[in-house]
Amino acid sequence: MKRALDRQQQLAESIDQTAQQVRESLQMASERQAFDQQLTRKLEEIAALVHQIESKEFKDALKKMREALEKMDRRELERKLPQWRQQNQELLKNLERTAELLKQLRQEEKLASLAQRAAEQKAVQDLLNRGLEDPKQDDSSLAQAQEQAAKETEQLARDAQDAAKESASEAEKQPLEQAAETLASEAAPQQRQASQSASKNRAQASQSGRKASESLERAAQMLEQTLSDRQQASEGVDLAAVRRAAQDLVSLQRESQQNLESGEAPKERADKQADLSEGVARVADSLHTLAKRSPFIKPKLSESLGRAMNQLANSAKMMDQGNRPGGEAAGKGASQALNEAVAELRSTESSMCNKPGGTKGGSQSPGQ
Repeated sequence: MKRALDRQQQLAESIDQTAQQVRESLQMASERQAFDQQLTRKLEEIAALVHQIESKEFKDALKKMREALEKMDRRELERKLPQWRQQNQELLKNLERTAELLKQLRQEEKLASLAQRAAEQKAVQDLLNRGLEDPKQDDSSLAQAQEQAAKETEQLARDAQDAAKESASEAEKQPLEQAAETLASEAAPQQRQASQSASKNRAQASQSGRKASESLERAAQMLEQTLSDRQQASEGVDLAAVRRAAQDLVSLQRESQQNLESGEAPKERADKQADLSEGVARVADSLHTLAKRSPFIKPKLSESLGRAMNQLANSAKMMDQGNRPGGEAAGKGASQALNEAVAELRSTESSMCNKPGGTKGGSQSPGQ
């Protein structure tokens, strides 16, 4: 019993830590421009998920468990323990999902930050170029500013190279490496040449500065395109998966309804209901995988699918035992749960299509 309470307490602490991490990221997003609208929206969706995990009901249950342990009310503890174990499993799934979502979001944040830093370096170099063309500007100050800009560009090149090494996508590695090479082998040396020429030959310094701006602009465009490609590829795959799952669930619901209304023998109907339960389980597994990379999949969907699977399994069992009314009632409950799951998927599809930068329009949802 003590171990069970300790496990609940560890879960509560994990939830609090995750919630704090998300709150800090949201605060950072509001204070920095490195986060584009898509990243901020995803972060808000993750925050909503954490809020659902960090529920008052869970904290109340933890409090009651602790009180029961202190009073040594073993009957109360034993009665509640199965429920708490089930809650633990759901919490662990949600925490695992949230951790994976945050990991992917951090990768997108890093790409967005690299692209913005390159654009900012380009803006700084443009400002220095205007200074190099102004004879009134102090040579020494310009040279120092150019040298500092070269150092910052070199650091940006190293960070881009690190991002390329960390990336699991071969499609991302090449543009990241190209951007790092452009920064390290072109932009930074050109900036350093402008620094060295600032006090000797302003015309040459200006020429080097302009070349540095061009190199920085190319690197920024590469990084921005890498981020855009990543987001669009992910969104396209995820949206297609949501639509496919909705179509599958609509088909399963219709098959269940037809099976309930068929005149086949109870054994055949029972087997069909069992097969349909397995079909829902396969869709649920695919959506569970999708939920790890898309914050738009809500826990309510998992609950509806769980009810559908259980009701179909119960329907099969009752029909096999000759309890036709009970089997049909459970089958109707499964159909209702499937309809709820389809409605939730349509809502998910709408959220994915209408988010900033996401796909607009597209094909209709299944059943529309």
